[in-house]
Amino acid sequence: MPAITLDALKKYSNLEVKGISIVNPKYLSFGEDPRNTWKVFDVFTSIKNPFALIKNIVLAEFYLCKRILWADVIIWQWDTRVYLPHFWFLKFSGKPILVEWVGSDIRVPEIVMGFNTYYKQVFENKTYGYLNESASRSLWIQRKFKFLKAIPYACHEMTLYINKQFFPNYFKTFQRVDLRKYKPSYPDRTNPKCILVHTPSSIGGKGTYYVREVIQKLKLNYSFEYVEISNKTHAQALAAIGAADIFLDQFISGSYGMATCEALAMGKPVFCYLMEPMVKLLPEDCPLVNANLDILEEKLIEYLNNAELRYQTGLKSRAYVEKYHDADKLAGQLLEIIKTLV
Repeated sequence: MPAITLDALKKYSNLEVKGISIVNPKYLSFGEDPRNTWKVFDVFTSIKNPFALIKNIVLAEFYLCKRILWADVIIWQWDTRVYLPHFWFLKFSGKPILVEWVGSDIRVPEIVMGFNTYYKQVFENKTYGYLNESASRSLWIQRKFKFLKAIPYACHEMTLYINKQFFPNYFKTFQRVDLRKYKPSYPDRTNPKCILVHTPSSIGGKGTYYVREVIQKLKLNYSFEYVEISNKTHAQALAAIGAADIFLDQFISGSYGMATCEALAMGKPVFCYLMEPMVKLLPEDCPLVNANLDILEEKLIEYLNNAELRYQTGLKSRAYVEKYHDADKLAGQLLEIIKTLV
C-alpha cells in the first residue's frame, strides 16, 4: 500500500515523493517506478548471515536518516526501533509525521476477543498466524509514536485500537487501490461451474483450515472448482483472483485488507467475516458478503446456486471500491492533510 500511495501522490506536480523499505517480501510491489522512487533493503531475511545483516542495517539506516532530513513531511508505516539512529532523527528533525498502522502492529487481542469468538479460539489454541499481537506490544508501539508527536492516519479497523489518550486526534482513511491496474472481470452468468478462490497470506490468520472443511462438505453435493494460492507471488495471487467467481478472504480477524480490496476492484463477490464494530464503522453500502464460520457454508450455497446474484454483487463490489478505495481520490484527501501539517 505505501507504493500505491506514493504513485498517487506523484501525480501532483507540486510534490516530490520518495520511499524506503527495510523489507522486500515477494507479495509486495514497489509501484510504477521503483528504481527512482524507492530504496529497498531486505534486512530481516539476512539474519542467518551476520555480515549481510549488519551491512543491510547500516545501509538502511543511512538512507532512512538521509530521507528523513530531505523530507518536509514523513509518512511512516508499521513500527520503529528506539535503539536505531532513524528514531532519533525522526524525533529531533521536527518534521511532521503521519503514522499508518495496518494490522498486527497495534491490534489488541483483548479488544478483538470481546466481539470475535473465532479470533479468540485460534489465538488461544495458537493456530493464529500472528501470535505476537498483544496489548503491551500495541501500547509500546503507540507510545513510541506519541513520543515522536506523530499523528495516526488509520483505516477503520485500526481506529478500534488507537489509544485515544495518546492520540485524541487522528485521520481516517481507507486502503488505497490503483484502479487503473484492476480491470473488472465480473462473474460469468452463463458459466455452469463456479470458481472459488482463496489466497491466504497466513493460513492460520485467514481461517484456511476451516475454509477447507467447508469446501470438502460442499463438494459432496455441489460442482465447483476451488483454487487455493499461498506462498506465491502477488502476481500469481492476482491472476487467480481475476479468474474467480467468488473470492474467499479471511474469517478470523473480523475485518478486511488489501486482498479484499483487489478482489472488489476486479468485480468479484467477496466473502469475509466482519465483526460487529467493523460493520458499524463501514459505509452502509459495503457489498462484502459477511459470513462467519458458522454460516459460511449456507452463504456459499446461496451464491453457488445463483449466478445472477454473483454477477450483481460483483457490480456492487467494483462500485464500492471506486467510491471509497480509489487511490487517486484518497491521495487528494491526503494532500489536504499534508497541507495542514506544513
